[in-house]
Amino acid sequence: MRFHIGRCKAPCVNNQSEEEYNKHVTQVKLLLKGNLNAVIRDLKEEMNALAANLEFEKAQEHKIKIDLLERYEGKSLVVNPSITDAEVYGFYSSPTSAFVNYFKVTNGAIIQGKQ
Repeated sequence: MRFHIGRCKAPCVNNQSEEEYNKHVTQVKLLLKGNLNAVIRDLKEEMNALAANLEFEKAQEHKIKIDLLERYEGKSLVVNPSITDAEVYGFYSSPTSAFVNYFKVTNGAIIQGKQ
């Protein structure tokens, strides 16, 4: 049912090639690691190829995904573009309390934080 409503590519019944499936898995891994630029670059390449083949509806779907990722990326706090990957911990304690902060920085932007 998810395939019919566009929520699944149905690789389990061979409606999606293994190559395309592996590419999507790689993109998801990049997203989870906070490397949005690589995913956006791939989507732009695919969008341009689709537009060149006059597949404008599919190109528009890629454009929407790119816009969503760029808006999400814009909400990330850029610390320093020269920092590629870092994990930052902060500790504070007093006689009555203690605090720990954690930030994950990827490509100069804070992509995850915990207190």
